[in-house]
Amino acid sequence: MALVSVQRSPSPTKSDDESDLFDSCDNLSVHSFRRRHSDAHRSLSDVYFTVKGTAVILSHPDQAGLHHRSCSDDTELKRHLQLMLNIVHPRDTMSRVVRLQSIAENLIRYLAVIENMNEIGQRSVALFGFDHIGNSVTIGLIVPIINSTKVRLDGDGGIVVENFTDMFFFKPVSIQAMWSIFQYVHKELAIIQSSKTSNDTVWPNEYLNYMTVDDTIRGLWLISLMEEAQVGDIKPAGHHEIVLERSSTSKEIHTETLMRRELRQIMQSVDLEEVTSSDIRERLEEKVGFIVKPYKEFIDREMLVIMGQLDKPSKIFDYLYLGTEWNASNWDELKGNRVGYILNITKEVDNFYPNQFVYKKIWVSDEATTELLIHWQKTFKFIKKAKDNGSVVLVHCKKGISRSSSTVIAYIMKEYGWPLNAALSHVKKRRNCITPNEGFMEQLQTFDGILQASKNRHSAVFNSTSKSKIIATSITASDAHLKACWL
Repeated sequence: MALVSVQRSPSPTKSDDESDLFDSCDNLSVHSFRRRHSDAHRSLSDVYFTVKGTAVILSHPDQAGLHHRSCSDDTELKRHLQLMLNIVHPRDTMSRVVRLQSIAENLIRYLAVIENMNEIGQRSVALFGFDHIGNSVTIGLIVPIINSTKVRLDGDGGIVVENFTDMFFFKPVSIQAMWSIFQYVHKELAIIQSSKTSNDTVWPNEYLNYMTVDDTIRGLWLISLMEEAQVGDIKPAGHHEIVLERSSTSKEIHTETLMRRELRQIMQSVDLEEVTSSDIRERLEEKVGFIVKPYKEFIDREMLVIMGQLDKPSKIFDYLYLGTEWNASNWDELKGNRVGYILNITKEVDNFYPNQFVYKKIWVSDEATTELLIHWQKTFKFIKKAKDNGSVVLVHCKKGISRSSSTVIAYIMKEYGWPLNAALSHVKKRRNCITPNEGFMEQLQTFDGILQASKNRHSAVFNSTSKSKIIATSITASDAHLKACWL
């Protein structure tokens, strides 16, 4: 994960003290981010939240508060973003970019969402396909998003976009990238379809001079990555039709229930930025012991359900949300949920808006050997402060599954005096994808024992006057060094 500042071209003249796009990793300052609302006030830079194969523009209009970004090994994505933005017109915004799976040697392709605002305030959106060869970039495809546009899964880890009689196939490099572009296009479609004005499909013509000249390369955008034998899987048949073809027997119901359970566990355990739908299906076949190819559409649908659950922050209490790095970067969502405090339980995710929210960052990794318990006094006080101040706090890690969920469970146990099982059940009911790792579960059990012992002795575990009274049996010899951090 990284925050990347990308220079717009053309841009206003910069002063000497303003940073270039690729300043060194020793300089973590990013300044002069002034998002424009007209050509005269065009920002010097656009700022993107990037993960492997995906870049999302930070939508907060006041970028001046952003002063930190991470250094990343993925300089290739930064360079490609710069090359693409070099040909994006100043009044247009490249809001989302995903890398597509390779289809030809030495050719790198991206699918981007480009937004346009014309002189009368009319907003239009189109999908741009970018071809990267060496240090040059051209546009291989432009697909306007209009009222009649349809988007769906292709049954093999990609998406299908239909405009009138045209059909386009896009296969992102990972499940996370697929979900990112799929749900974003759906969001744009909802906005367009709810608008009473017609969409401007003419403005992309301004990019005709940047179109890929080589017909062979440009023609690749019209070729599906799927095998010929798989084409039948993308026909617009409903899920109920496929179920009928297999016959709705109790055995089929049992099979889908089994696949649904195993699929959830697999997706919770893998890095969704690295794996494709094919990778997931291979793992699923290993788990269930049979070929899952006939269930490809079912699997893709279930993956979307799971991704949707991971994508949306979960309301644990009115003042407490549990979520992911994506939720932490979503300005509109944060403001919509009245979030004022953000608790970041990761080593790898930045604080995106440090001047706009109250932050606390706990630098830990999601490993069974990580000592998370020693931080729970600090995290308890932070969440409690947000509650007492009448604000809302978002607690997040990378996927909202292990580190952040364990921290929220520990908070609930202390704040409400609930035993571990009750706190775990409460959080699980509101975010059923949570799975604290084995080491965190052991620490929660230890914490539960300490709290219960303290309650039995009418003593608060965080009460400094009671430190000497905590019974020795509640802390093992190996955990004794943690006592000072708990109390």
